[in-house]
Amino acid sequence: MVKLLGFGNAVVDFSVPLRADNPFYERLRQSRGGYMHTTEEEFEQMLSFVDAAAVTSCGGSVANSLKAYAKLGGICGFCGKIGGDEAGRFFGEELAAYGICDQMNVSAEEGTGCTVVWVDEDGEKTVCAKRRASKYIRDRHIDWKEVINAGWLFVEGYWLDGNGAVVDMLLRLARVSGVKTAFTLSDPKIVAENRERLLRLMPYVTVLFGNEAEYAAADLPENAQPPLVLKTLGADGVECRSNGDIRRHEALAIEHPVSTTGAGDAFAGGFLYEYLKSRDVDKAVETGQKCAAEVVSSEKSHL
Repeated sequence: MVKLLGFGNAVVDFSVPLRADNPFYERLRQSRGGYMHTTEEEFEQMLSFVDAAAVTSCGGSVANSLKAYAKLGGICGFCGKIGGDEAGRFFGEELAAYGICDQMNVSAEEGTGCTVVWVDEDGEKTVCAKRRASKYIRDRHIDWKEVINAGWLFVEGYWLDGNGAVVDMLLRLARVSGVKTAFTLSDPKIVAENRERLLRLMPYVTVLFGNEAEYAAADLPENAQPPLVLKTLGADGVECRSNGDIRRHEALAIEHPVSTTGAGDAFAGGFLYEYLKSRDVDKAVETGQKCAAEVVSSEKSHL
C-alpha cells in the first residue's frame, strides 16, 4: 500500500534560460513568477528554443512534489495520463528512477504534455504549458481500489480545468473511506475560473498548499479554510494556518539562488513527508523549506 497517492498532470518540463533575443521576451517578463497562456502555434514556436542547454525533467506540480517525498524515503504512487511517445517513455522512466509507483494511463490519441519553464537572470520563472493527454482524465482511468486503500491523496488544482468531475469523485470518496487529502492550488487563473467548485471541495481537504497569488484568486472565506493551510511567500518564508492559529516561518538563507522553479512543489513534498510521519507542523515546514532550498540553489532547477 502506498502511503501517499498523487493525481496530477504528467508533463515533461524543459527549463530554458530567458534571453533578450527571444521574440516572447516582453510577454514572458510581464508574467514572471507565474503562468503565461499561449496558443498552440505560439507554444510550438517556443519549443523550437529548446536546445541541448535545456534542463529536462518529468514534471507537473504533484509529480514534482512526489519526487521530493520519495527522495526523503517516502512510499508514494502517481496517477496521470501520458501519450505513447518518447516524452511519455521518459516520464515513466524518471518516475521509476525515484521509486515512485506508476499508475499511468497511455493515450493512443493525445501526446504527452510539455512545459517550457523560462528562467530569467534573477532566477524567476515563467511557465508555458500544453497539457495534452493530461487534460483528458475520466473515472475509468482511476484505480478506485488504490484510492480507498491509500493513506493520503494529493491532488493538484490543474485538474480542476477539464478533470473537475474526477477531482470531485476523488475527494468525496476519500472522505467516506477515511482517507486524508492534500490539495495544491497550482495556478491563479485556473483557481479563479473554478472558484465555485473549489469552495465546494474545501470541506473534503485536510491540507492546502498555494502561493500568495493563488490564495488571492481563491479568496477563501474564513469558514471555508481547511484545517491546515500553507501559503508560500518566496523570500518572506511560509505562512501556516493550523486550525485558525496563524504562524509565520522565516525563509531559509540561500547564498546563491539559481532558480525558484519547482520550489513550491518541493516544499509540499517535503512538508507532507514529515507531517505524515510525525504530525509535527513546525518540523514539517522546516523539512519542506529545506527541500525547497535545495531546488532553488541547484543548477538543475527541478528535483
